[in-house]
Amino acid sequence: MLPGTTALWGISPGAASIMTIMAEAYGADVRLVAFMQYLRVVMVAVVATIVAKSFGIAGAHAPSAIVWFPPVAWVPFAETMALAVIGPLVAQRLNIPAGAMLVPLVMGIVLAHFELISIELPTWLLAASYALIAGTSGSALRGRC
Repeated sequence: MLPGTTALWGISPGAASIMTIMAEAYGADVRLVAFMQYLRVVMVAVVATIVAKSFGIAGAHAPSAIVWFPPVAWVPFAETMALAVIGPLVAQRLNIPAGAMLVPLVMGIVLAHFELISIELPTWLLAASYALIAGTSGSALRGRC
């Protein structure tokens, strides 16, 4: 009953926003693809809730208050920032695809595993980073739609 491209992009797992952008590029009905994608997310959430309730899994306790400005260990924080700056530079120098993300990730895992550095990520830095990523992603998606 559905056109082939609409059905294909509608049932494909993945990020719904990306699937709708790709669906539009291939000539599918974007509204129907978005509806199918988000309906799947809602159905999974409902089924997961029903399964959890039926097996007697109790709800989580209220989370503790977020401490936005905790005390910062400055040496590990400086090591973390150095890793965040040096990693992408190494990736660029070695011409590694997606290296700006992968090189610091791998370097951080290896260095932390051998206890050469301790990763310090304060709450305020995480919140600012997430806001920056969300802002740039949203503007990039609006430019494509």
